[in-house]
Amino acid sequence: MRASGLAEIAKVLQTTPNYLLGFADNNDGFADEALGLLRDVKDQSVREILLKQIMALIWKMYCFCPYIDLQYG
Repeated sequence: MRASGLAEIAKVLQTTPNYLLGFADNNDGFADEALGLLRDVKDQSVREILLKQIMALIWKMYCFCPYIDLQYG
């Protein structure tokens, strides 16, 4: 497969060619920032709320389905 074809598939799937090839791609720093936030919070109940919000954000970013209504609770 040509690199341009792989790049086009990655674009349609909203990912990177490296991910499709099986390479880890964590260049955006999102995971590091989220982990840093979770580590800084000392109150367990606040940490659980923050984790739920991060999980909801990840769901909306990577698993978006227009037929699923995401409820927070």
